[in-house]
Amino acid sequence: MNTRKDPDQLSKRTKQQYACARKSFEDVLHKKVEKATQHDVEIWLHALRMRGCKGNTCRAYLAIIRNITGLAQTLPPKEHVKRNLSDTDIKQMLAVAKKNYSWLASMFIAGPDVFNWQWSWLYDAKHYTPISMYTVVVAEAQSRGYETFPFQYYGHLVHWIVPNGFNPLDRIWNLAPHEVNRRLKGIAKAAGVSAENMNMTTIRYAHERLLARYGHADKAAKAIGIEPAKEPQTQLTRKVDPRLHGVGRRSNFSINSA
Repeated sequence: MNTRKDPDQLSKRTKQQYACARKSFEDVLHKKVEKATQHDVEIWLHALRMRGCKGNTCRAYLAIIRNITGLAQTLPPKEHVKRNLSDTDIKQMLAVAKKNYSWLASMFIAGPDVFNWQWSWLYDAKHYTPISMYTVVVAEAQSRGYETFPFQYYGHLVHWIVPNGFNPLDRIWNLAPHEVNRRLKGIAKAAGVSAENMNMTTIRYAHERLLARYGHADKAAKAIGIEPAKEPQTQLTRKVDPRLHGVGRRSNFSINSA
């Protein structure tokens, strides 16, 4: 594989993309990529488009071929497709998400930035955590066998996640963007929702629309079937654990601050 980068430095996913682009070119032109001319590349791109290959896929393949050959081929502009998901689409996706439920629900509540979240951020005053997202993450922690204990917090029954058996500085979900996009397409197909342009950007648009429509992350979560912790039957005297200062307190995830 001739690339400007050392092949050993490429990720497994990138190596697969290089192999796909190379095979696509050589199947059409019946010649090695290294011997390609400018005219060859134009013929190949035309063949891809006639086969219905998406514009951004053609662009990605061309970037790879250009990297291999060193040809000064101009990349076409990147396509920006904005797709909206209805509340019904979101509910159907959540209903079939299964083991992917926690990160998918959190993305709808708080946006794609949740993949940067560490366990310790749940109790950091600098990072606001909607109560609906917090309860989803607690359920994820319990499913992994992490220890939790319940207590009352501002009228909500919540659970404290005990950092035994894991590093609080670890990310809650350790998924690469391409893996998230792959799973999103699978979830969409299982839910009977079109997988066209189904990716993290689409979920970000859905998150922003939910905030604009309902005004707050927890209200949006309830509207799409993500129930926050239920109110206790008997009201208790407020006694706040200072370590939970950031949970459900500030309004960073409200339309007024979005």
